[in-house]
Amino acid sequence: MDEAIRGKYTLVIGLEVHAQLMTATKIFNSDTNAYGSLPNTNISPITLGHPGTLPILNRKAVEHAIRMGLACNSKISRENIFDRKNYFYPDLPKGYQITQDRTPICIGGEVIIKSKDAAQERAVKLNRIHMEEDAGKSIHLDGSTDTLVDFNRAGVPLIEIVTDPDLRSADEAYAFLTEVRKIVRYLGVCDGNMEEGSMRCDANISIMLKGAKEYGKKVEVKNMNSIRNVHRAIEHETERQINELEKGNEILSETRTFDAGDGTTAGMRTKETLNDYRYFPDPDLSPIVVSEEWLDSLKESMPALPRELYLKFQQQYGLPEYDAQVLTDTKEMALYFDGLCQKTAYHKAASNWMMGPVKSFLNDKALVDIPITTGSLAELIELVETEKVSFSAASKKILPELMEQRDKSALQLAEKLNLIQDSDSDSVAPIVEEVIAAMPEKVAAFRKGKKGLLRMFVGEVMKRSRGKANPKLVNELLQKKLG
Repeated sequence: MDEAIRGKYTLVIGLEVHAQLMTATKIFNSDTNAYGSLPNTNISPITLGHPGTLPILNRKAVEHAIRMGLACNSKISRENIFDRKNYFYPDLPKGYQITQDRTPICIGGEVIIKSKDAAQERAVKLNRIHMEEDAGKSIHLDGSTDTLVDFNRAGVPLIEIVTDPDLRSADEAYAFLTEVRKIVRYLGVCDGNMEEGSMRCDANISIMLKGAKEYGKKVEVKNMNSIRNVHRAIEHETERQINELEKGNEILSETRTFDAGDGTTAGMRTKETLNDYRYFPDPDLSPIVVSEEWLDSLKESMPALPRELYLKFQQQYGLPEYDAQVLTDTKEMALYFDGLCQKTAYHKAASNWMMGPVKSFLNDKALVDIPITTGSLAELIELVETEKVSFSAASKKILPELMEQRDKSALQLAEKLNLIQDSDSDSVAPIVEEVIAAMPEKVAAFRKGKKGLLRMFVGEVMKRSRGKANPKLVNELLQKKLG
């Protein structure tokens, strides 16, 4: 799209993020909450909405919702009620959804993001976080007119994180979802796996002329199973709406679906109004009262959060912004690195090890499975930084051995493998002399300006010393001798 045309408009985005809560059972009954079970096995008369069944609230689901609110600096509602949302759900047997309308568990709040190419961070304002139950899953098979329904997901506890219309680009939406996924994973309230549907996002998108005071008509886009696809859908929908307005057409307020194959959206239905939902308090559920003691105990149990560690790694450990970002990408890596920094003063070196050899060795393994303690890795880093062992030997030979022989120290393995560097100039200098004497033509070429030959001289000294000479010392001696 022509940038001049696109520049006439302001993009306005609001996101609704559904996160399935990691509880053992569903939100209103004792049916198992587990992904991947055979269809229609995690069900009971309550899930199926049989007459005479009554819901009982899952306390753990409430605690997970409160923790998310605390992480986002939301106000926690002390008195909550649940409502019935009377909208046709083909995959909720009751025919209505139990949710929160007027009294969300968390009010307001914010998520701090830094989007791609942004100069600084900004806070994305939240409208609310509320609890509700998930619907089942409708399955449409190719070539069949029938719809299959799996009720395993019906009744799974959800929180819905609703932003204000506060986002202004697809990049900001991407950064927001990335940060929310980090937060729920650090808290342990949701696994954040969008491809499995445990975290889902609907995007409300509208455009308006720059300087306009009123938002345009919003379009809700659904069915996006990755953060990247949310970004793609917003980019497509922005251009589609601008093109419609440029043609003189009106934007229809509707719900659209996203096709990941071609990156386009298509209309599904016109938007419902709140009146269509016919909310009213659920008469079968008592109000929830969040006491001061309960709230205080949840505050005390809050873990370190990604932004907290991100700032700590920069301010306390002196890391660059990039390192802090990478190291806080997962909770496991962040906590391991934080523990590592308690054992060594070489914080930047520790960061390089985590982002380099350790990450490379683990590949796709979870960091919790790393078979090396922070103390052993700190000792290995110490050997390298004090020039007792070369980085190459430490990363390629000692680290793998440490993974296998957990009862051995880094120093013991370095000695066993004969990898302790020789930093004694009295023993290294004769080898340097030998190399220089054996290559008079190369020496002459070096002195005439071919400085790149220095690496060749270093390599020859290292070869003759069987890799034990300290490369830094070798460089210094060679430069001194070669002049």
